[in-house]
Amino acid sequence: MQLLGPRMQRHLSVALLSLIFLICSAEFHACHAEISRETRRELSQMSKDLRKVSGLIRKKKIDDALELIRRTETRIAELNISDDERDRVWTVFQKNLERARSAVPVSFETEVAPVILANCTRCHGPDRSAANLRLDTFNGFRKGGRSGALIRPRKPTASLLIARLTSNEDRQRMPRNADRLQNDQLQIIARWIAQGAVFDGDDPDATIGQSANAPPVRVDIPMADGTETVSFTKEVAPILVNFCLRCHRGNEPSGGFSVVTIADVIRGGDTGDTIVPGSADDSYLWALVWRQDPIKMPQGQALLKRSQARTIRDWINEGARFDGTNTKATLRSMVPTEAELASERLTTMTDEDFAERRIEQAGTFWKQVAPREEATSVTTDNFYVYGNVEQTRLDELGQLAEEQVTRLQTKYDVQKTPWRGRLIVFATKDRFDYTEFNTVLRDQRTPREVHGHVVLTPQLATAYVALHDRPDERTESDLTLKQLIAQAWLARDGSPMPSWLQLGFGIVEGRSDKAQFQQFKLRTLQVARNLNTPADVFKSSSFAPADVPVVGAMLTQFLLTQGKSKFTEFVQAIGTETTVYDAISAVYRQPAESAARAFLSSLSGKH
Repeated sequence: MQLLGPRMQRHLSVALLSLIFLICSAEFHACHAEISRETRRELSQMSKDLRKVSGLIRKKKIDDALELIRRTETRIAELNISDDERDRVWTVFQKNLERARSAVPVSFETEVAPVILANCTRCHGPDRSAANLRLDTFNGFRKGGRSGALIRPRKPTASLLIARLTSNEDRQRMPRNADRLQNDQLQIIARWIAQGAVFDGDDPDATIGQSANAPPVRVDIPMADGTETVSFTKEVAPILVNFCLRCHRGNEPSGGFSVVTIADVIRGGDTGDTIVPGSADDSYLWALVWRQDPIKMPQGQALLKRSQARTIRDWINEGARFDGTNTKATLRSMVPTEAELASERLTTMTDEDFAERRIEQAGTFWKQVAPREEATSVTTDNFYVYGNVEQTRLDELGQLAEEQVTRLQTKYDVQKTPWRGRLIVFATKDRFDYTEFNTVLRDQRTPREVHGHVVLTPQLATAYVALHDRPDERTESDLTLKQLIAQAWLARDGSPMPSWLQLGFGIVEGRSDKAQFQQFKLRTLQVARNLNTPADVFKSSSFAPADVPVVGAMLTQFLLTQGKSKFTEFVQAIGTETTVYDAISAVYRQPAESAARAFLSSLSGKH
């Protein structure tokens, strides 16, 4: 290099840097799959097209809207985009697709009524009207019962019906002494209310589900006698629900064929011979899933497996018999949802299974948020630390996390391992990579002052904290990690916690700055003046997001002065009581209003 002139040296340096960049780029693209530029453009265009669905629906062009959604689903199935290719463009597309699906009008008569008939009219029908409420007619819905109006059109969260169906308290949740409704059933009812709670039948005094347009042709449902080799409820219904229900339901099911109930299935569609009990060869359904060339059903998704098609064939040949107990029940109610199946799998997993799950999740999540960044890991007794900070820093974070959890376990006299399979601790060196955890995985913006967050889902299906580790503010990053570990430790069983409690506990157990707590005290007194009632201090929604952890820290500190055992009991009660108010009353033996007044008095020095 010394033999070359300055200008030649600069040219050679630029050339070498360019060569290194090309080599690195080639290596990266060889190991990381990305959506092609053409596919990105197509996804973006389909996202734009899906925005037309709401306009089509406003113009009463429901069939056109459904066709647009079906066409999009078909194209997505053809593109076959793998999991490791799915980036932000894919996330935006999926969001638009779900929004389009949700915009399709819900039929009361064909979608809501079957759920109500199958689950509610035993207690709220013509033979018995508990709480003066009848749900066997639409006018009964309008009238409501002893507790008042049942529905507030366009306001599902303010509707008594939704409150009763989703209550965490067994004594209040409906249907009484029965399982909670399936999530998709609750979503149908909520969407119907959000869309205005429109009645699409002919006679609001007629039995619900029977007054829409022309009455359905009565069908005789062949019942099982125990000699069958194929179960409709366990084998056939899951296929129809997972592959057919999306297009074959509502007021205008595709081909006139609905699979909402077993009666709909046996009734068939426009061809009249959709199902011929005892003869699959004469049944149009069998032709659709097996004999057509090419096979076109189901549309917009993968075809049935050969074994699934043969299951339908054998069921028809055996007489298309129904082995359930309620012929009016929806097929959806007979089939566990993906969430329920996932929950069942989690209950059978060992601690070792959970540990493997955490390692897989860490790699998957990191690839989604920072695909160009190489990550390393450190494993401790309770944590799987994963990120792109230096290896020595990962070791420090793992040790700091262990020290914090040991201190909490000792202070609150807890012996049980806090998290099954460990807790993932993500550590990023760059702000952008940290914000991607919120943007990509949670579809949320990240406030500038936030440098970490906790994600714990029910049954600890997912359990991690994400930290932006700031090298120029190492002490502050350590304190943030201690707060996050405390937050995760408080909710270690996966039960949802009020934001004020989880964030406040993190501050109390993660920091010891007396000057800062004095500022928190003054701020809490200031914002408390705007409360409608003192008890509203126990509602996170009463405060601006930036004030929730401030008020939460002071509330947590106050509750801890009443005794650690009481505080622990209170945290456990939150998971069993209907509201935080009930938990306060049950543990502290006083109404929430009184407890709130005592708290505010302690801040102002009035006792």
